[in-house]
Amino acid sequence: MMKIKETLKIAGKYIDQPLLINKIKKAVPYGLCTLGAGYVGYDTYYSSKEQRKLNFVKNSMIMTGTIASALAAPKFAAKIFRNGAKAPAKSDIISRNRSLVDNFLKSRLFNEKEKQILNKAKEKLLSFSDIKFLYKKGEQDKQTKQFLNKLIPEPEAPTSHDIFTEIGWLSLLGFIPVAGGGSKRLHCRCCDKRQLEK
Repeated sequence: MMKIKETLKIAGKYIDQPLLINKIKKAVPYGLCTLGAGYVGYDTYYSSKEQRKLNFVKNSMIMTGTIASALAAPKFAAKIFRNGAKAPAKSDIISRNRSLVDNFLKSRLFNEKEKQILNKAKEKLLSFSDIKFLYKKGEQDKQTKQFLNKLIPEPEAPTSHDIFTEIGWLSLLGFIPVAGGGSKRLHCRCCDKRQLEK
């Protein structure tokens, strides 16, 4: 049981790396656009010849509305709930990491493996095994544990106010893309109805 708990803690540290979070945030818009284009292409290809052009236009409009709304949602939610702290840029994260590592390296002597991992932490993602190594060292050495918690901050314990704010934030994040895609779908249905009336 302790091994599972320890593995989950190390996995949490790996996922919480500021550089990894920054990388994922940058990849989201490209991922959404790729998936949206893939769905439009797939549905258009398997539509009948008569419906192909109409389905392409409809799906393109719906996907454009949904993806644009999904990408804009965090900005709107941040303004309403005032809790959307601006994510630090990659250059700021690297600058902070360099400062932390340099100060830690000055504190005492390190072996070659430790130096290699610490220098890697300056501007690159640490692997699961790297974090496991530092975590294990941190169990025996308070200074290493403090360094690891500065490099990859521990999650904060939320208050009841934080929990309700987060529920509202997530609800709004979910509602905006649905509303964006839904409005486009409604517009497409109205266009279909007009065509049938003609």
